[in-house]
Amino acid sequence: MIKVYKLGSTLVEYFVGDKNTPPGLRISPIKLKDKSALADDVLPLAQVALRGDVTSAGFAAGISMCLSETTQSLRWKQQRTIRSKDALTVVTTLTGRQGLECEHRLSWRRGTQCLILALNLVNRGPLPLIVEHVSSFCLGGIRDEEPGRVWRHRIRSGWSSEGQHEASSLASLQMERSPTGHSVQAERFGQVGSMPVRNFFPFLALEDRRTGVFFGARLAWLGSWQMETIRRKGSLAISGGLADRETGHWYKTLKPGGEFATPEAHVAVSIGCTLDEFCQILTEPQQRVVATLPQSERKLPILFNEFCTTWGRPFEEDIRKLVNRLRGTAVRYFVIDAGWYDALGDWQVKKKIYPNGFAKLQDYIRDAGMIPGIWFEPEVACAPARMFERTDQLLKLDGCVIQSGERRFLDLRKANVRKYLDQRVAGLLRKCRVGYVKIDYNEPIGIGCDGAESPGEGLRQVLVETEGFFRRLRENVPGLVIENCASGGHRLEPSMLALSSMSSFSDAHEMREIPLIAANLHRVMLPRQSQIWAVLRQKDTLRRIEYSLAATFLGRMCLSGDVHLLDLPQWSLVEQGMALYQKAATVIGNGISRIERHGNDSLRKPDGWQVVSRTSKANDKVLVVAHQFAKPFGRQIPVALPKGKWQLDDGLGVSSLAPVIKGNTLTLRLTKEFSGGVLLLRRH
Repeated sequence: MIKVYKLGSTLVEYFVGDKNTPPGLRISPIKLKDKSALADDVLPLAQVALRGDVTSAGFAAGISMCLSETTQSLRWKQQRTIRSKDALTVVTTLTGRQGLECEHRLSWRRGTQCLILALNLVNRGPLPLIVEHVSSFCLGGIRDEEPGRVWRHRIRSGWSSEGQHEASSLASLQMERSPTGHSVQAERFGQVGSMPVRNFFPFLALEDRRTGVFFGARLAWLGSWQMETIRRKGSLAISGGLADRETGHWYKTLKPGGEFATPEAHVAVSIGCTLDEFCQILTEPQQRVVATLPQSERKLPILFNEFCTTWGRPFEEDIRKLVNRLRGTAVRYFVIDAGWYDALGDWQVKKKIYPNGFAKLQDYIRDAGMIPGIWFEPEVACAPARMFERTDQLLKLDGCVIQSGERRFLDLRKANVRKYLDQRVAGLLRKCRVGYVKIDYNEPIGIGCDGAESPGEGLRQVLVETEGFFRRLRENVPGLVIENCASGGHRLEPSMLALSSMSSFSDAHEMREIPLIAANLHRVMLPRQSQIWAVLRQKDTLRRIEYSLAATFLGRMCLSGDVHLLDLPQWSLVEQGMALYQKAATVIGNGISRIERHGNDSLRKPDGWQVVSRTSKANDKVLVVAHQFAKPFGRQIPVALPKGKWQLDDGLGVSSLAPVIKGNTLTLRLTKEFSGGVLLLRRH
């Protein structure tokens, strides 16, 4: 039996199974006519492994914990729906061995293509259960029986190199069906620790290049995670969730009556779209965050961060010079970065560098028409901070204090630690009337910590409290703008994006690859939440300033550097860029992006060109951001526009782009090495 739901453009099918088979879930586009993309052999929709399970036959032990004895024991109990005017949630209850009950939730909102999945486990039996693996999602029923037909997409990440796309055919991954179909084939990857976007983003998609269908998912989780592509005979599936015992040193004891909920997964399927368009479908749930942001965030205000000006020495006299330069401009937030405190972890103001008082300096910023902001890294402590030596309040593994580089980690599970941070962070923000806070995080914990059944579960508990700290900040300081940072982009995942107004896109402050990284991130986050740096130097040519400013139109404009030393032509160009940014903010905040590139795949030594066109939801404006790297292209670059008559409304670095509009095509000609520009087009 199959239970079917039509949710927007998506067909959701529950394969109920019989007394011998567990239920499965398959999603597909309603418009899909060529059913060769789908298989009826659908893997179980819930993947759970308990301690002592028999593993799947077919050589699965050690490469995947899916298809375990517990998973195979799951049977259909009931299904109910929760309906509202604009949403539907399907709740499917399954029962399994040893009294395990699984509640699978699938939610959809009208007007969207993205579904939200999660699993809740309940121990209905008389004895404790030890869970060693549990998925947030498992999408089955994907077929691949032709070489080169199905491709896997992942998004890699590294320090100052976030968002690199990777595509591989399943054949190249040795994921073709085995000769008899006996073996279970699995390709598992993920991240271990407290930096969820390290090596990879929690993202996975399969593309059927014959039918044009994408199947994909993202995880909303701050800690260790895993995803995998699984083949059983002729059927493929993708699955993911918390990193399990094998990959994340995680297991969890469920006492009788106990429950455990997995992180959310955002999943989608689409046909006839590009990878960029599909990725933006997966970011739809992030749009809900916009309504919760402070009022000051509605028009995407420009900010200035002084880190690349003072490099951690924000003396009062230097801050006043910068404030005076920015007084009366379009800059709305002024952020004092690292270095204002005596010791990282104690969070006491370094009074000797603020002779008139730190609070008075914040008032000086406000009097200049800007909202003051400061930097914290609250989850850690460094010597000589007193907190660095309070080992009873620090995380340990095997009884030893965890230290990564210079940093030790606070145990946020302890009530006195949470109280300490609330007082030192929220208390100072309120006292000094600070309206913006940058929360940084610069080293990972590792596999986990003591204090729970397993190191991985200890880590999970600590990171749940980290998210709780962010929530309390929002509650304790009304109207506070929160920036999420982790050595740049190591925490660019949906759950943290939901708790912050914006995130530092990268630590690539002055590098030539900034436009590439900034464009990559359109696939995994809303541009309105992606803070991009333009570090301006006194020695910069006007072309270099245009190049730097243009990149910020791919997200949120953040200025830094020698703004107080720029000459009149340089500063006039900066003001021109800020004025254009304000006009383009509506398209940046709510639009659809298309990325086009030609050149090598190097970030550090790029050549060729990149053009990102972002079309407003109303189709009445198009923002075009173009960059030429090494080896000028010299030939014409066509950029498709929506139907209509288009004209240039405004621009920056227009001469470097040589734009020509003819019908529904914009043609650019990029001839200058490392140049950039912005065009704002409007339909008339």
